Amino acid sequence: MGGFLSLLIIVGNTPTASAASVADPWIGTYQHVHVVGTIAGVSARITYTLTVRAGTGSKSATLSAVGYQTFDEVLCDTKADRDRLQIHFRSYPDGGTSNQSGLELYPPEALLLTLAWRNGQLITQWGEYNAEAANREREGAQFKKISPPRAK
Repeated sequence: MGGFLSLLIIVGNTPTASAASVADPWIGTYQHVHVVGTIAGVSARITYTLTVRAGTGSKSATLSAVGYQTFDEVLCDTKADRDRLQIHFRSYPDGGTSNQSGLELYPPEALLLTLAWRNGQLITQWGEYNAEAANREREGAQFKKISPPRAK
């Protein structure tokens, strides 16, 4: 009976999600707010949110954009190492490759964007995601990790 009780204690002490994020520094939520000018001369925002459930794998991330004339969400596959995370198009939430307007904007496995840590700063390099956005910097410190904090 004592052996059984010990087994329960060991199983009860399995790593939690927060312990997993230490092992995989990419797990978390990232955000970038892009300010755009409108025809009326008013500033409007588009908020891009990247949720990474695992540093690598199939359907391991979701990328969304919500704001001025924008509502988009895609499921993504990821490839990662300690300092770089690539986000590749998998599908839309319904499993298809066409958006709500019936357009196929991204070929399967298209590189949508890459996040990389350089000198302690998170750098965004845009790929094919939302490529039509005018005057957007293709690379720079744009996405910020908002939760959980980056493991050192």
